[in-house]
Amino acid sequence: MNDKINILDVSIRDGSYTVNFQYTAEQVKDYVARLQSAGVEWAEIGHGLGFGAGKFGFTGKTSDDIQVAAASEVARSSKKPIKLGVICSLPVLIINDLKQVAKDLTFARVMADVLHPEYYKDAIEKIKNMGLKAFVQLVRSSSVDIDKVEQSAVKMKEYGADVIYIVDTAGCFLPHEVSEYICRIKDATAIDVGFHGHNNLMLAVANTIEAVKAGATFVDASLKGIGRGSGNVPIEILVMVLKRMKYGLHIDERQLIKAADRIHEQLLQYLPKPSGFDPYMAVRCRDFFPFYLLEAVANKIKVPMFDIINDIALLNPGTEITIDELGDIINKHGFEENKVFRSLGLIP
Repeated sequence: MNDKINILDVSIRDGSYTVNFQYTAEQVKDYVARLQSAGVEWAEIGHGLGFGAGKFGFTGKTSDDIQVAAASEVARSSKKPIKLGVICSLPVLIINDLKQVAKDLTFARVMADVLHPEYYKDAIEKIKNMGLKAFVQLVRSSSVDIDKVEQSAVKMKEYGADVIYIVDTAGCFLPHEVSEYICRIKDATAIDVGFHGHNNLMLAVANTIEAVKAGATFVDASLKGIGRGSGNVPIEILVMVLKRMKYGLHIDERQLIKAADRIHEQLLQYLPKPSGFDPYMAVRCRDFFPFYLLEAVANKIKVPMFDIINDIALLNPGTEITIDELGDIINKHGFEENKVFRSLGLIP
């Protein structure tokens, strides 16, 4: 049994997808205060698409620096302050902006393409030079062969990563697969390994428990499981299950339940209706965001969603599905992609 399980709350960062990045500074302060009061030790804040995304057209209600300032004000008020961090995506990361807020952070997590670890060496080094812990998120780990994930993890350790996360982006992992990946990466790197699960197949809690049993020392979760797509692991459920399994967590689940009810009450208008096709997508080990775009395309060209998803499953695993590839699928079914995209308001 692991001596220490670090639960990292992503209600604000990953949860921001749920609210179209519309968190206010007051909401950030409220949720961080509730997490801190409950005994949660780690929280990731900022724009869901990555620190700085707001400057690249993905505008949110509150900028990243304001979110960091709001959260750090709460942290400084406690004798045992919550450890704060942000996620970094290279296309939108401005290193100098990150330096400006580094004093209020403990970690920065690099959102990394699992197939191309070499792209992230410089970012990891710069994060470490700021005095921050460098976490690495191996995006789409569950869609890629375990040997390739291991190779990437070894490279990330060489570059200086402190924690390497296996990420079930498509929500398609089964519990035994999680155990296999965590064990392999932990053995190959001998550093802290984390797990970030998604709930497409309603296995996020089971998979996270399996990750902990296999030796993961960091696991992600969020209030009510809010997050991109089908969401994440409900932190209030995870804590109760781990306590029942006799893991020594010093987190008050009663306060978490109150916080979860609070966030649900405030965000209910934003919560998406689950799609029955989301699990089918996960079974095909692919992810696509925003999912409603696929449904809109399928309805427009009158092709069953099952067929669209099967076409997507034929594309290269482990990579972001591009709008051009979606256009190719539209063309394959006898329609002109630009006409379809124009009718959906995607292009002028």
